[in-house]
Amino acid sequence: MAENEHELMTREEVAETLRVSVRSLADLRRRHPLACYRFGRAVRFRRADVEAWVEAFREGEARRPSAVATLRSSGTGGARRRRAAGATTWDEAVAARVANG
Repeated sequence: MAENEHELMTREEVAETLRVSVRSLADLRRRHPLACYRFGRAVRFRRADVEAWVEAFREGEARRPSAVATLRSSGTGGARRRRAAGATTWDEAVAARVANG
């Protein structure tokens, strides 16, 4: 286990690490929630959570893009379809889609 795994990062540090703007990070977080700690108005992210969140965006052999692409949509339609399929989380929905072909 890395010693800096529990390091807390600011929004700016996370954005800099990902090489995106703070605004782009906020947009990504709206569509794909990232666990955080709130201390009043201050928001902090655990480095391990950020790394796991980034890994979820990885494409390639480990994920079946066709299954993920089918579940993605704008607005609440995707969430509605996931609930209709009996899945409560994104991971469950992808697993169900992969299992069903």
